[in-house]
Amino acid sequence: MKRKTYAMDSIEISLEDVRKEYNKKQVIEGLSFRFLAGSKTAVIAPSGAGKTTLLRIILGLEQPDGGRIQYQKELFASAVFQEDRLLEYASPLENIRAVLPKKTMTEAEIYKELSQVKLSEDAYRQCCFLSGGMKRRVAIVRAVLMPGNLLVMDEPFKGLDPELKEQVMEYVKERIKGRTFLLVTHNREEAVYFQAESLKWNR
Repeated sequence: MKRKTYAMDSIEISLEDVRKEYNKKQVIEGLSFRFLAGSKTAVIAPSGAGKTTLLRIILGLEQPDGGRIQYQKELFASAVFQEDRLLEYASPLENIRAVLPKKTMTEAEIYKELSQVKLSEDAYRQCCFLSGGMKRRVAIVRAVLMPGNLLVMDEPFKGLDPELKEQVMEYVKERIKGRTFLLVTHNREEAVYFQAESLKWNR
């Protein structure tokens, strides 16, 4: 059965000699990289290496101190941050519906997506009553279903038990086809799973 997709055409992004420092400490130094349209890229590095800073620069949430970043077309990105950033007093279903254009998906379709990551029984509960792992899955489904030409995930599977993690990763893999995908992770096995090119890191 063909899966319904709400992604826009993928985007190409080029970084040229990008630099960023905090408190006179160089976090990113002379980074050049090209994210091809529809590519899958993994940034693998230890904590404090500047991975999240790079993500924020790509998303336009921070400006580099030097170099430049170019987008082939207008950027429409969805993201999973290290914090879930949910509407705590809304349900998982309402959190997802809040980022979708009107009439994009029916309530039944959203419910079915949540069931794919074992959240069907909690689809109508307020997120403030969910466990950390449940909130993480809501954030993942929300980012995947939100229309966009770039999907960025910052350590999205952290804290999920192994069996559930495998199921959620499969869910993501099946729904990112055709989108430009950037995964920030500590885990090389995740990069291999998504067949993602590794970005050579300078830290």
